[in-house]
Amino acid sequence: MTFSGILKQLMKNGNLTPYRLSKDLKVHQTTIKNWLDGQTPGPENIQKVADRFNVSIDFMLGFEKLITCKDCGLVYDPIDVDDSAEHKEYHYKKLHAISKFGDLLDYNEREFLKRKSKRIMDNPSIPINSKVDACIEYFRTFFSISLEKNEFSLDHVDFETYVSMLLNQIYWKDILGDQLYNLMVLKYGRKPGIIEGKIFYNIENEEDERITLQSISILEHCDITIEQDNQIADYINYILSK
Repeated sequence: MTFSGILKQLMKNGNLTPYRLSKDLKVHQTTIKNWLDGQTPGPENIQKVADRFNVSIDFMLGFEKLITCKDCGLVYDPIDVDDSAEHKEYHYKKLHAISKFGDLLDYNEREFLKRKSKRIMDNPSIPINSKVDACIEYFRTFFSISLEKNEFSLDHVDFETYVSMLLNQIYWKDILGDQLYNLMVLKYGRKPGIIEGKIFYNIENEEDERITLQSISILEHCDITIEQDNQIADYINYILSK
């Protein structure tokens, strides 16, 4: 696809008029019209257009089909309408999650940090305080995965709570060893909430738990007869059997 074809599609996807683009780039509308009619701009203006649409120069010239968003890390095709819309939603959710939970790691960052942290944690010559710091970074990689699995939901637990839930698993005591594990528990505590063997927090399970606790709290504040209590028990058994 030519520069003009790519520019037309990017403008269409973004509902951008030639007038609006000319204002954004601080060029005359006639210049935009010439580009749309097939004229290829000079290097400086190609860079300005690429920056405006968060793509590379190679993409604008048709040498690349996919780009990686500098802000959210997603690889996508800006020309494809569905792909572009998916990126927009992903981008919005991830940046809002970052504003609440702090920096989140993409796949390459996670894999690099996991290997680096694990080497420090497994090295017997490294001081224990450094191992604790490495372990925290190690858990940050899984925290990023957990948020990604939950589509960056703002209902996800914070990092400290997430770590305490992982430490509630026997698995991590075997992985970290007694000394490091006990220091991490001393720092973060232990809480239920993540199934043994899993590394991501399931928000749907929490919602189910909230409903259950709400139902119990309602019953605790009601005067019910023995007969009603038996009827409730029978109904609960019926629901569970389904």
